[in-house]
Amino acid sequence: MDLVCPKCGSKVNELIECDNCGSIGCIRCVRKSYGKWICFKCETPEKEYSEKRMDEEERITEAFSSLFGT
Repeated sequence: MDLVCPKCGSKVNELIECDNCGSIGCIRCVRKSYGKWICFKCETPEKEYSEKRMDEEERITEAFSSLFGT
C-alpha cells in the first residue's frame, strides 16, 4: 500500500511520527537522532517528557492497541 507523505508529497511504504511534536513524515522528512525520531523543525529530541505528554502518548498507544487488537 502506497502512502503519501504530508510534508513532501512523495509516495512511501511507511510514515514516521516525530517523537517531539507528533508531526508525520517520510524517512526523508523525519530523521533519527539519539534513538528518537525527530522532524527537521525540531532541533533536538526532548530528554524527558512532561506528565501531560506521557499521558497523551499512553492514550494514543491504547487507542492503536484496541484498534489493531495487539
